[in-house]
Amino acid sequence: MLPFLDWLIDTRSMNPEAEFHNMAPMKRQASALDSATSGTLSLAQIARRWQISQRELRRMLGDQQLSFVQIRGKFRVPVREVKRIERARSTRSGPGRPSRGR
Repeated sequence: MLPFLDWLIDTRSMNPEAEFHNMAPMKRQASALDSATSGTLSLAQIARRWQISQRELRRMLGDQQLSFVQIRGKFRVPVREVKRIERARSTRSGPGRPSRGR
């Protein structure tokens, strides 16, 4: 091999095992935000789950029909609160989607 071309060939790429060994782990570590939001759902998640708009959910928050926490400026609703509302609505409206409570 010509000495002036040494920089062109990276010998690590010739050994796939060495390349695999130097890779970063695929699974990321849980961030502080992940642990802070565990056990809660976003308004978007609840809106999809209940098939209602986020605006209607915000109205429920404002009317204090649904309790929430605010994490880093985002509204989150504890899962236990979501299930409480679903149980209460299922006994009033029967099985299926929670009624809109108007």
